[in-house]
Amino acid sequence: MEIEFTGRHIEITSAVETMVRKELGKLERVLNSAPIRAHVIVSAEKHRKQTEIVVHWRDIVFTAVGENSDVTQSVTAAATKVQKQALKVKEKFHAKKRGRQPTSAIAPVPGGTIEAAPKTMVDLYGTANGFGWKLNDVIGAQVVSVPMSVPIRRANETFRTFMLSLAVVFVATFVLLNVMLHLMVIRRVTRLAAIADQVSLGNLDAGEFKSRSRDEIGVLTDALARMKISLVQAMKMLE
Repeated sequence: MEIEFTGRHIEITSAVETMVRKELGKLERVLNSAPIRAHVIVSAEKHRKQTEIVVHWRDIVFTAVGENSDVTQSVTAAATKVQKQALKVKEKFHAKKRGRQPTSAIAPVPGGTIEAAPKTMVDLYGTANGFGWKLNDVIGAQVVSVPMSVPIRRANETFRTFMLSLAVVFVATFVLLNVMLHLMVIRRVTRLAAIADQVSLGNLDAGEFKSRSRDEIGVLTDALARMKISLVQAMKMLE
C-alpha cells in the first residue's frame, strides 16, 4: 500500500506512521484485488487532533475523518470508518457476483424484458422507467456537489495564522527598535544634555564628557569636552 503523509501544525512522528500503517494494513486484507493508495492528513488545532484518511481503490474513493484530543485515537477512529466503508463496498461486490444473471436477460439492457429484471431493480426504479431505451441514449444525469466549508475554513485558519504572525513580528520589531534607540541615542544624549546644563550654570564639576564610540554622538561628546576644557582655562585666566 502506498501511503502519503501530510502534517498541518503538527509533526508526524514515526510512531504515528507505524500506527497508520498498522490500521490501514487491515484494509489490505479486505481490498486485496487492486493496488491501494492512501493519503493521511493529520492536523492540530489547540487541544484537538484531527486525522483525515483518503483511500483510492480502483475507481472508488473512501474518505473518513477522526477527531480526538489524542492523535493515535483520531487515527484509529478515521481508520475504523474507512474499514467499515470498505466492508460495505466489498459486500455489495460479493452480492452482485452471487446474484449476477446473463447480461442479455436483464432489463434495461437492449433486448431484455421487465419480467427478466431483478425484483430489487423493479422495486427501485418501477416498471415505467429505464426500460426500452436504445444504445447511446441519455436517460439520466447525476449532479455531484462538493462542500466548500472545509477548504474555506482551512483558508480562514491559514489567513488568521499569517496575520497573527505578521502582527507578532511587527510588535517585536517595534519594541526592539525602541530599545535600541533608547540605549544608543536617547540615554547618551540625555546624559550629555544634563552635564551641559550644569556647566552652563557654572558648575564645572558636574561631570566629564566621555565617550568610547566614534559615531556622531561620540564626536559631539569630544567637542563638548574640549569646550569645557577651554571654558575652565578661560575662567582661570579671568581669576
